[in-house]
Amino acid sequence: MKKYIKLVLVIFVFGFLSCNTPDGVIFDSENGQTLAQFSKTTAALATPEEGTSVNIDVLVTTLSNSDREIFIEIDPSSTATPDQYSISNLVIPAGKFNGTITISGNFDAIPEMGSAFLTLKLTGVEGSSNIIIERNDTLNLEFFRKCPFPSGDYILELFDSYGDGWDGAIMRVTIDGESEDFTAAGTGTTHIVNVPDGTEILVFTYITGSFESEHSYIITSPNGIEVKADGPSPTPGDIMFNPCNI
Repeated sequence: MKKYIKLVLVIFVFGFLSCNTPDGVIFDSENGQTLAQFSKTTAALATPEEGTSVNIDVLVTTLSNSDREIFIEIDPSSTATPDQYSISNLVIPAGKFNGTITISGNFDAIPEMGSAFLTLKLTGVEGSSNIIIERNDTLNLEFFRKCPFPSGDYILELFDSYGDGWDGAIMRVTIDGESEDFTAAGTGTTHIVNVPDGTEILVFTYITGSFESEHSYIITSPNGIEVKADGPSPTPGDIMFNPCNI
C-alpha cells in the first residue's frame, strides 16, 4: 500500500517591497514581467483535399495599447517542408492577453502516406524585453492526408507496473463528439472500443493521475496495427496518429 505524505508549509512574510527594488519580480498587466506560452503543445491536422487549419492561442500576462508580433522559430528536427503548411496571424491584438495563430495544411504537398512533422518554438513577443517562457514553449504539429478511420474494435491495453491501477489517470476516447473514459485496475486492464463505420472524429486523450512512472499503454487498431504505445510516464494530451497508417 502506498503511503501519501502531505507536507503543508505556511510562510507568513511581513514587510514591504519598494517599487525601486531591482531584483523584485513584480507580475502585473502593465509593468510586470511577461509570461508567455502556447495554449496547447500538440495538434494533428488530418488534411482533406480542400485543406484544413488549426487555431492555437499564445497567452501572455501583460497588456499593450498596440498590436504585438509573436516570434517563433522552426525547430531543426521538423520534417515538414514550407510548401506543406502556412502560419498566419502572428499577432497579439492591442488590449488583449492572447493572440490566435493559424496553422494550415496543404493537401497536395503532404505525402500520400506517412506524416510530416513541424515543431514550433515560442521565442518572444514584441515589446516585451523582460519575458519569461518556461513551459508550453513548444508546439508539435503532425500533418497527414485525411483518410477514413478504420472501423471495428480498437484494443486499449492499459498497464500499471506497481499493480494498484492508474491512480486517477484515464484514457479518454472521443468518437464524433461522444466521450468515454477508461482506466486500469491492478496490473492492467484491456478495453475494447468499437468505432462505427463512417466515424468522422476519433481522438484518444491521455489524462494524467498520480505516480505517472507506473503507467503505460498500447492502442491497437482493428487491423492489428499499433496506433500508439507510450510509457512509463506517458505524454499527456491528445495522442497523434495517422489513420492512413493503421
